[in-house]
Amino acid sequence: MRDDKKMPARQVGVYRRSGSRSYYCHIYIPKHLQDAFQGKTSIVRSLGTTELAEANRRAIEARREMDAKFQALEAGQCSTTLETLTSEQIRAIAQDELAKALALDEQKRIDGLTPEQAEVRSQGSEWTAKQATKVMATGAKEVDLLEADLLLALRGFRVAPDSPSRKQLAFEMAKVKREVAKAKAERNQGEWVETPPRVENPIAAPAPSSRAVNGKTLEDMLEAYHVERKLTAQTLQDYQHKVRSFVEVNGLLPVNAYSKEHCLAFKNRLVEEGRPAKTINTKYLAFVGTVFRYAHANGVIPTNPMDGVKVMARGESTTPERAYTLADLKAIFSAPIFTKGERPKKWGRSKPLGEAVFWIPLLALFTGARQNELCQLEKADVVDYGDGRYYLSINMENGKKLKMGRKNVRSVPIHHELIRLGFLDYVAKQADDGMLFPELTRDERGKTNEQFSKWFNGALKDWGIKRAGINFHSFRHTFKDICRECGIDEAVHDALTGHRTTASVGRQYGSGQYPLPPLFKAMEHFTVRVSISVEF
Repeated sequence: MRDDKKMPARQVGVYRRSGSRSYYCHIYIPKHLQDAFQGKTSIVRSLGTTELAEANRRAIEARREMDAKFQALEAGQCSTTLETLTSEQIRAIAQDELAKALALDEQKRIDGLTPEQAEVRSQGSEWTAKQATKVMATGAKEVDLLEADLLLALRGFRVAPDSPSRKQLAFEMAKVKREVAKAKAERNQGEWVETPPRVENPIAAPAPSSRAVNGKTLEDMLEAYHVERKLTAQTLQDYQHKVRSFVEVNGLLPVNAYSKEHCLAFKNRLVEEGRPAKTINTKYLAFVGTVFRYAHANGVIPTNPMDGVKVMARGESTTPERAYTLADLKAIFSAPIFTKGERPKKWGRSKPLGEAVFWIPLLALFTGARQNELCQLEKADVVDYGDGRYYLSINMENGKKLKMGRKNVRSVPIHHELIRLGFLDYVAKQADDGMLFPELTRDERGKTNEQFSKWFNGALKDWGIKRAGINFHSFRHTFKDICRECGIDEAVHDALTGHRTTASVGRQYGSGQYPLPPLFKAMEHFTVRVSISVEF
């Protein structure tokens, strides 16, 4: 039977996105007001419904709301451009918006609502809460930034398009919307939530400019660091963004006025914004910390206040890295890889790792070298010193990377036990101009150890070694412990591992490279108290 019920016509601007059942609405910004919205021509609003009739109704309400704001904006056209907003200004704006929204809700209830109006307002609050929660979970999108721009424009201000404070304000307003929705829901249940007082002139205090204080600022120190280090344009831009973010949280002060409390406030703010721990640690805290460290190194500040400031990632432990026990070493080198010649065919979606799984753990035990230093070795890095002695050249040639740069370039004698086990025979079979472990290819960052690292972490668990603080780097700790047990001088085993020693000023003189003869002599005394019988 044919259904004669007609579908309602769509309001202008109401549409569905490809693959979505929900309706959206384009709200066009008057041309003479577009400058206040960073040049944008329209705002897209999700209408939060799959029903066309309801979408039409919500679109009309959304346009009325925006028209009122556009009229208010015309009455007091934006006149002041701010470079950025401080965290205090952002919080003050948010508090004022919370108070304003709850005051409006209170007045409507005083004026009286029909049951239908109350139901519509309830549904609208639920939808707003969901949208706000989404912003808090995934970050502010373009529409949220435009609403933040409008909020500022209505107050007679605009902020620089590249300022991180735009996103911070949008994120803060998402929290406000969720708080308002929660308060309205409680009021709907008869549990009254008091309306807080408005905040007078929340943007009254000027945002920081780069010359607002006497004395050297973080920006001054970054500029000096750039002149000295000659940062690339992209790297400099990254540093500037992180420094600006720090100033927005703490205000612009002389660099020597910042304390550990300011750095912790910066870290906490980034955590509140939902940024990943790795991003906070390796980008924001690391970049700003580098500028502080430069200021400290040049005598501008007595200490680096960023030292030790770090976000603990989920699952991360404060347990320090530890050396292997004798039981650990026995478990590792009694595995089938070493005793039966077995090789993992593949690791994840990578190619087979070849003989790297056999030789790299042994090299780490007898050299103390870092994982990436070993994974990126070339055949040419195994050098014949004469008289049956060989050494590894840990260098930065052909794109190789070292943790501390050229400070870690060094020569490490190849232990006689490695030679006994057949290491030189393995080296002889490799291409003269190639990698020592050709299955380990460089990734886009120039590192060769990513797949090996994943394999080894899984292998440790398979071998029954699951304690916190135990990983591949434990070979390096073990090497240092054995050196001490064997009576090897600290300066010698520091030279073997590439650690910097500060025991005396005299040790800083000379060529910078420790001579090989005493290193060979020391390795003659290096003895591992575990019998290693392997099948190669």
